[in-house]
Amino acid sequence: MFNFRYLFFTKWGVRAGLDRTLLDGSNRTTIVSNKIVYPIAITLDLANQEVYWTDAYMNSIERVNYNGEKRWRLKKKPVSSFSILYL
Repeated sequence: MFNFRYLFFTKWGVRAGLDRTLLDGSNRTTIVSNKIVYPIAITLDLANQEVYWTDAYMNSIERVNYNGEKRWRLKKKPVSSFSILYL
């Protein structure tokens, strides 16, 4: 069963991160706030409830579940901002 109640988005700058809200914009939660600098190109794995993103500064592709747990780095080397499209 897919969970379509969240909107995920990234923040850049001094307080860079990956955030989640309910679709009405309420209940905003930061799910990733450390070791993230320039997050771009996010995508969702709906079946496993995971968020993937690339970080242009950290040169990485990473994954975390919808609650911000089980963070895992898939790739740490120079990546294109479009690399996540090829997973």
